[in-house]
Amino acid sequence: MQSIKNLNLFVKLFFFLFPFFIISGHFLPDLFVTIVSILFLVFYLKFSYINIFKNYLFLFLIIFYLYFNTNSLLSDYPSISLETSVPYIRFIIFPFAVFFLLSLIKDLKKTIFLSLCIAYVFLLIDSILQLTYGYNILGLKLSATDRVSSFFGSKLVMGSFVARCLPIVLAISFIEKLKYKKSIQVFLLIIAGILIFFSGERLASAYYLIIVIFYFFLNFNKKYFIFIIFGFFIFFSSLFFLKPSSLKRLIFSTIEQSKQTRSIFFFSYRHELHFLTAYNMYKDSKFFGHGTKSFRYLCDNEKYVPIKKIENDNKIYSLVDGYIYFSIPNQDKIIYAKVIPNNDYDKNTYSYSIYVGEFYKIYKNEGDLVKKNEPIASAYEFKNGCNTHPHNVHLQFLSELGIFGYLFLFISFIFLLYRIFLILIKYFNSKSLNNSDFFKLFISLGLLLSIFPLFPSGSFFNNWLSVIFYYNLAFMVNYSNKSI
Repeated sequence: MQSIKNLNLFVKLFFFLFPFFIISGHFLPDLFVTIVSILFLVFYLKFSYINIFKNYLFLFLIIFYLYFNTNSLLSDYPSISLETSVPYIRFIIFPFAVFFLLSLIKDLKKTIFLSLCIAYVFLLIDSILQLTYGYNILGLKLSATDRVSSFFGSKLVMGSFVARCLPIVLAISFIEKLKYKKSIQVFLLIIAGILIFFSGERLASAYYLIIVIFYFFLNFNKKYFIFIIFGFFIFFSSLFFLKPSSLKRLIFSTIEQSKQTRSIFFFSYRHELHFLTAYNMYKDSKFFGHGTKSFRYLCDNEKYVPIKKIENDNKIYSLVDGYIYFSIPNQDKIIYAKVIPNNDYDKNTYSYSIYVGEFYKIYKNEGDLVKKNEPIASAYEFKNGCNTHPHNVHLQFLSELGIFGYLFLFISFIFLLYRIFLILIKYFNSKSLNNSDFFKLFISLGLLLSIFPLFPSGSFFNNWLSVIFYYNLAFMVNYSNKSI
């Protein structure tokens, strides 16, 4: 009996430390997932009453895993793709391992809730120190772009961590017996909002805004909804005076990007080039894609580079008719072009700065006659849309796993939308939701936001992001199954 208590205490401690493992980087959370998954398999083989094969989600994930590995074998870079696909089994097992422990240890959810709350508070205290003095507790500097990262150091993902874990901590708060439940929830939302604001992460801000709207709209009287949202707006507006750089990044830079790309979904021009490259890869291998991690190796292939777009979008046009002259590129890699008008009444010289980046084209020779609105040159800092991944999970699946692989993601997305839709229908019919409904809603919302097609994203197969995603998924298994 004592040994069981000791084991329970060890598991609780392990899960209590888990958020701090995630904050530490990639190694410890991945090790945590691997250990928990292996231990679960040991229990699974030992106790016949555990039957995960009756769970539809497990079967769905296993089929995906089998396709994932088959696709890697047939990919353009099989050895590289298999490095990701073969050990991916740990993420398939992990949600069910966590579910098993949640079922076995009665107050494990409360431990997880407490650990996330403490992690948020530690991050807040440390972030204030870093913002005030330029260094955090560990001596880690404020980023060169004035973005707070706290214990995450050079990896500017504090906002991502806070926003992706927020649905979990909110969901658990609804089903645990807590005094002053709503006050605690609002307090958590405020702390999360401050941390995300300090981080300057736009995608995390979008996640946060959606979660806040859902929380207050469904959890408070509609008479006060507008006032509450307005109060939140006033509070966070005051933070802009504390950290003006966040105002510039979150508001003005986003507006500027939306003008460039004609999008309101946090896409930059660079993101757009990633998307077009991924789409061109998809068109070249529609059904099976090119394999996991193939984007980084194929994105500079001439077949996939959106070179016409890069050229057309970055053309510099002459403002007058005249003769053109160029200077030699200086140390800043800038060519200065000037057009001398060929008429008597205009004696001005028109100058143009051409940045010689990885891509540039000069359309005229020295002394050539150029007409008004005729292109002089085209130049951009990059010659393609290359990166390690396409920065959109749906385009990543299409380009690397093809239509057959994308079906798994599409079905998951529709399923989550459906679950949220059912909860919203219940709310509009009865004008209220119980704590279990709120738990289901925020877990589903957290997963949905992670794969939302209209937002940029990290790589779906990134270990750090996968740990948080499948941790969230474990709680969906928990509410979908009373027992296995």
